[in-house]
Amino acid sequence: MKQDLLLTATEMERDGIAQFDGLAADRVNVQVIGVGLVAAAIHTMQALQRFQPARVIVAGIAGRFGRADGLNDAGDLNDGTDLDAATDVPQHAHWFRRLALDGIGVGQADQFLDPQDLGWDFAGKGTRNVDCALPCPVDQVTGLADGYLLSVCAASASAEEAQWRQQRFPGAVAEDMESYAVVKACQAFDVPVFVLRGYSNSVGHRDHASWKIQPALQSIASQLQWFWKTC
Repeated sequence: MKQDLLLTATEMERDGIAQFDGLAADRVNVQVIGVGLVAAAIHTMQALQRFQPARVIVAGIAGRFGRADGLNDAGDLNDGTDLDAATDVPQHAHWFRRLALDGIGVGQADQFLDPQDLGWDFAGKGTRNVDCALPCPVDQVTGLADGYLLSVCAASASAEEAQWRQQRFPGAVAEDMESYAVVKACQAFDVPVFVLRGYSNSVGHRDHASWKIQPALQSIASQLQWFWKTC
């Protein structure tokens, strides 16, 4: 029987998810694919060839878009998260069914134009958006994002840059650096892929000392526990 494949960008995320019992050792291979779109694409394809999994889950931390400036007065998460009814863990993680890509194109900041703006064929389909699978029918999924995940070549460095991206992608809920590449690689191999991201910080907030990494990883683990039992 084929196992699932769980992918994280870093060893820290892998170990943190394991710490909170988010892994089903008898059902899943866990691989670290590196930070960024290029590393993620290469190592995902290598893992797909090596393990030939039944399904792929990419999981890890991400920044969450908040209000217009992405921050509250303390520069912290401004997301109104609720407690997970089953675990009393803050709901800092979501499954995503839509992704978009930003950062490939011409120019920077206000002069930036992506391939779609330039009329080029984007990723072979003329669009910067991609759909991915859900772990279960939509009405059964807990923690489903109501917007999409924006994968970027370089994360937003300030509240101003976060606001600029949010204006260009008003449906974006969160920002990461790997998921779009993982989804495209899995689609090339015709393998179902699921995207799960936990929110450690507001987009553009770079003070790592105040990031909520452990709550984000704990919420990811809680979602994965549900996944292994339900799907």
